[in-house]
Amino acid sequence: MVHRLMIVPSNGHVDLHHESCRLANLIRAQGLKVVIFKPISDHDDRDVKISFKTEVFEHELSRGRWHEALQRIEETYQEIATSVDVVLIQGLSLYVDRPYVSRLNGKIARAFDAHVALATDSSQFDERANILLRSYGDLKLAIASHIDEAWIKNWLEEIYPRRVTPSLFIYHLMEQAKKANRRIILPESDDLRILQAAMSCTEQGLARCVLMGKSADIHEMAKAHGMTLSDQIEIIEPTSARIEQYIKPMVALRKEKGLTAQQARAQLQDPMTLATMMLQQGEVDGVVSGASHSTLNTILPAFKLIKTAPDAKLVSSIFFMCLPTRVLVFGDCAVNMNPGAETLADIAIHSADTAAEFGIIPKVAMISYSSGDSGVGLDVDKVKEATALAKKRRPDLLIDGPLQYDAAIDPQVAAIKMPNSPVAGHATVFVFPNLDTGNTVYKAVQRTARILCIGPMLQGLNKPVNDLSRGCSVKDIVFTIAVTAIQADRA
Repeated sequence: MVHRLMIVPSNGHVDLHHESCRLANLIRAQGLKVVIFKPISDHDDRDVKISFKTEVFEHELSRGRWHEALQRIEETYQEIATSVDVVLIQGLSLYVDRPYVSRLNGKIARAFDAHVALATDSSQFDERANILLRSYGDLKLAIASHIDEAWIKNWLEEIYPRRVTPSLFIYHLMEQAKKANRRIILPESDDLRILQAAMSCTEQGLARCVLMGKSADIHEMAKAHGMTLSDQIEIIEPTSARIEQYIKPMVALRKEKGLTAQQARAQLQDPMTLATMMLQQGEVDGVVSGASHSTLNTILPAFKLIKTAPDAKLVSSIFFMCLPTRVLVFGDCAVNMNPGAETLADIAIHSADTAAEFGIIPKVAMISYSSGDSGVGLDVDKVKEATALAKKRRPDLLIDGPLQYDAAIDPQVAAIKMPNSPVAGHATVFVFPNLDTGNTVYKAVQRTARILCIGPMLQGLNKPVNDLSRGCSVKDIVFTIAVTAIQADRA
């Protein structure tokens, strides 16, 4: 495991580079390889790895491209982290004309889940320094002047859980999608956001995007918005001849339901149904839709034509909630309206497995308005039964419930309400008792905290079909395409 220590200043007089070099020497004295990494720098330094010159970074910030900038910083970090034991991250120095520096240093520290060392001199260490330390929230903290060889040794030996931060999660998401190199069809080509997302995915090499629609209309829309579609983006027109070739296999798939050729032909006029049949026939690897259609319109063809995987009893959904310092999994927030105990247990197990597949250690909290035996009622009984069923089916997983949301996420609350729980206070997977609760909570967290939310990702299908929120951004679509490509690679 690579250790991460970030040096930040308490005032504008601190020589951060000098302090970084001193700490690097202390670490080398332990026989370890260390590199000083400065995400943003005013000048080049052959002994320090940097991602951005300051003026370039400020230009990115002025364009609102924080996530893209952070991705580049993460890429630089990953390049150097493979060959060292410790990365010393040097924050930006404080200057009067850069009022954003303290906030930016905090964002970078949280992005890397780094141990923070505050560089100061004894005459300046006062209440202001304490306030600055507190601004780093729940990150591990130290004072740089107090760090000596003994501190370094203890720090290196300390074991504490590493959180999957949003930047790390997104970096690995992008890298896995690039390696998968899957063909993803987007049936809503009349939506500008879809065109923009397809362009972005193509530029980044995240997927081979296929647009469904009339070629002339697609190119006209792109031109009207100053875009030139890449030649690498394929366009498939839903012609009568194309529709005819799927009628026979579709009738065969739905013969038990008595589907006729005439009915199949009519249903295939719908772009989502046609795209789903292309997926079923193996002509594409995944489908992403829902930017301008309802969830039902997206998932119903998948239920009928793709169906559930052999090891799945149902289809459910999860969201990846990218909080400032960690990524959580929320389910089910889009599909199952009022699941019974059996269904809730299945959702918990599938959500835990999905979390693990995407690098998140699953600690599953079965959410309720009650923690342990503190409350009574049919809804609480359902969650208790679902928890028992899930534990019985998968004793290898950490699952506990019922838990209230605060007890599941906050260690201090957990210590009071559920002191003996293996999950409380540290949950990474939150399973909600019904769709009403799940959908409300995910939207409340997403909009109030203004965080990136990736999903809904459907789990349990034979092949990947993923839904979009009609309020989605281009970035949301890009990440959903990446997730779909990864799912296709693992199917």
